[in-house]
Amino acid sequence: MNTWRSLALVALALAACGKTEDTDTTDTAAGDSDSSADTTPAGSDTFDSAAGGGLASIDAISISAEFGYDAATMSAVPASFDGTALNPTITFNLGEAGFFTQGDEDLGCSVFATAAGGGSMAPFATEAGILFGFEVPGPFTIDASGCEGIVDVAEAEAIVGELTADGFLWGLGIQEDLGADAEDAITGAGVDLDGFIGGGFAGSWVDPEAAAVAAANYAPDGGYVNGIEFDGTNVVLNAGQATQLMTADMIVGGELQTGYYIVAEVYYYTFQ
Repeated sequence: MNTWRSLALVALALAACGKTEDTDTTDTAAGDSDSSADTTPAGSDTFDSAAGGGLASIDAISISAEFGYDAATMSAVPASFDGTALNPTITFNLGEAGFFTQGDEDLGCSVFATAAGGGSMAPFATEAGILFGFEVPGPFTIDASGCEGIVDVAEAEAIVGELTADGFLWGLGIQEDLGADAEDAITGAGVDLDGFIGGGFAGSWVDPEAAAVAAANYAPDGGYVNGIEFDGTNVVLNAGQATQLMTADMIVGGELQTGYYIVAEVYYYTFQ
């Protein structure tokens, strides 16, 4: 599991290529340690992020997610990697700014929230005109074991617990075009755009009272997606390694192809 998760954490792989955004949201550029956000992600405002005992403090968060996609059924499905079962998972990266801007693994860690199953095309995705999107079903299984000795595990679990509680909505989406901020960040880092398509998140942090994810809440600008070869059941391994899909493999004739997809953003978000 740890090997797979280290492959899937694309959000931190691009941590140094964000840029400062002047917005009224919680967006903080992943490449600017002097930036700070104006508001707090929903569900996190009850926490004092000062950690003791030499542990890193939880000052900020970034989000990525991963799921198998079956084009035949147009649905998110469970997957398997080298015999390990993988349900759709949201990854919450927590820590100090240096974890996001410099990749310093002593300053942060990842908490995995694994969903109860997959999902079919959701109304928000149809209304937004994107290739695919679904509402991630709870209840979630939380794994914060990787945070031991790095941050306060109880605090990390509490933050993720609020963000995955009953009634807190998560929508994941994939679109053909990269968001504007994501494209700037990727090209600014000198990375080839082939292998990236667009994606994003929507959910209760925009409208805590919503009963369903709305198209108006889908935010694609900072989002990007990587794909991995997937046969509809298993991640395909070549010489023991998962094979990355290129852009032309992920979208054919305007339709999303079967693959294992990782959705991330170039932003991290600071807690007040």
